Amino acid sequence: MNKNKKYYPSVGKPVNPVDIYNYTNIKKQISDMQKFAFGVEINVMIMTDRLPDIAKGLQEYMQNSSDITVDFVSCLNEAKEIINNKHIDFFIIAGYLKNELNFNAVELVRKYNRYSTVIIYALLDPYITYFCRKYSIKAKYDRTKPIEGFIEYMRNCYSYKNNNFLKDNPADTTREQLRLNATHEEYFADQLREQERINAENNARINAKKKKFKDKFILFLFVAASTLMILVLSLFDISNSH
Repeated sequence: MNKNKKYYPSVGKPVNPVDIYNYTNIKKQISDMQKFAFGVEINVMIMTDRLPDIAKGLQEYMQNSSDITVDFVSCLNEAKEIINNKHIDFFIIAGYLKNELNFNAVELVRKYNRYSTVIIYALLDPYITYFCRKYSIKAKYDRTKPIEGFIEYMRNCYSYKNNNFLKDNPADTTREQLRLNATHEEYFADQLREQERINAENNARINAKKKKFKDKFILFLFVAASTLMILVLSLFDISNSH
């Protein structure tokens, strides 16, 4: 094992179905897609060390835009080179990262531009939830959804960050080109609350099943013990009668 790599503790295996949401699927979705504009010039960096085809599909999708510049990286060193030479508006992680050291790019992006948005583009399973919480990644997009909706999701994220930028820098009007009325802090909070509600319901169901099984097992033991006691007493009475 490579000693320079860090691996996740056990949080359950990631969802790994037959992946129909692959590059071929993305390519099919964007084949007839016309050119579009994001609304303002932005720089996007996509990282993956596990799903290069998915990242390639995302990159080709964004290249349909007239105002999005996209860079693809597969490791922390490549990310450092991009971050040192370019203002990053969006850092998109395709799937979970196999090498945990690569997650240091998240903090690096935020260090250089605290208004950057980090988005995880993945199958949203407990594995993804684990490292989203660990690295404070609030924005996540389910890659089983139509890819066309991803650009709108990015616009909404940008609107929220843009509004915060203008509050902190009232004299700067360079970002007023994009005016979208999105309250994504509330949206992200709603997402987390919804996920927590679903998890609570699932846990409640599991606990209810465990309790039901436990109650049945206790009843079985009680009946078995009672039956055995009656049998022993009956045998004792029979032996005494002789």
